[in-house]
Amino acid sequence: MDNDHTEERAEPRTNLFVAATIATDAMSGPVRLRNISPSGAKVEAAELPDVGARVRLRRGTLSASGVVGWRDGKAMGMRFDRPTDVQLWLPAGQSSQQKVDSVVKALKQGDSPEPTPAPARNSESYELLSIADLLDGLGDALSEDADVVAKYFAKLQVLDIATQKLRQIGSRKT
Repeated sequence: MDNDHTEERAEPRTNLFVAATIATDAMSGPVRLRNISPSGAKVEAAELPDVGARVRLRRGTLSASGVVGWRDGKAMGMRFDRPTDVQLWLPAGQSSQQKVDSVVKALKQGDSPEPTPAPARNSESYELLSIADLLDGLGDALSEDADVVAKYFAKLQVLDIATQKLRQIGSRKT
């Protein structure tokens, strides 16, 4: 079986690695959100629902409902009921992740992407966004340990929400 399920995708995905949760009528638990598009997402976890199950994906204050389209071991893909705004799910904000994705796409196609200068930021905004990056790194590292996730999942969600708020405030100041 093709593990990347590329042929089943309706549109390109944005790669990421953030903690989230899924819930069905039969189960709920922590997952790692690995990629997302407006129409669906790929998640990984020790316990996942079966193909065809109705599922809700949550990350902090964000939520998307859909159906499990495929499952392969500890990974599954879901189709959202309605389009979602990908930039809201990203840990580092829309512009930086989309730039990374476009550079990777260009390199895979054999093109040479043009360098873009870093945007000028005021010091306070830069500090807030830097703190958010550090907290994202901490959350990602902690969420790789199944025991930590099982014991402190609610606290990891609080950390994720705090990071999102720091990014919102930092982005308003630029």
